[in-house]
Amino acid sequence: MKAKSTKPKAPQKIVESMTPTEIFEYFPKQARKLAMTMTAAGLHCVGCGIAEFEAIGDGMRAHGMDQDYIDGLINELNDIVVGKSQGKAPKAETLKPLSEI
Repeated sequence: MKAKSTKPKAPQKIVESMTPTEIFEYFPKQARKLAMTMTAAGLHCVGCGIAEFEAIGDGMRAHGMDQDYIDGLINELNDIVVGKSQGKAPKAETLKPLSEI
């Protein structure tokens, strides 16, 4: 008799409440493209100790990114997951200086 897996089923898409670590674990085949797109967007989550604990949306806000930028990146990451994109970052024009936050 096979033992039941206790690993939760992977979600169908990325949401801003996921941590970068969860994103890479849920979508391992796309992890490289996802990581490169996140890095190009100004998030250096790969190798960061907080990537395991902080949701991607919260991290983006902490780095001065507004909701439109967050939504754009999440959409781009989801396009990578479903194979619609090879990966690219949204334009940085929506970034706000930290002094304005």
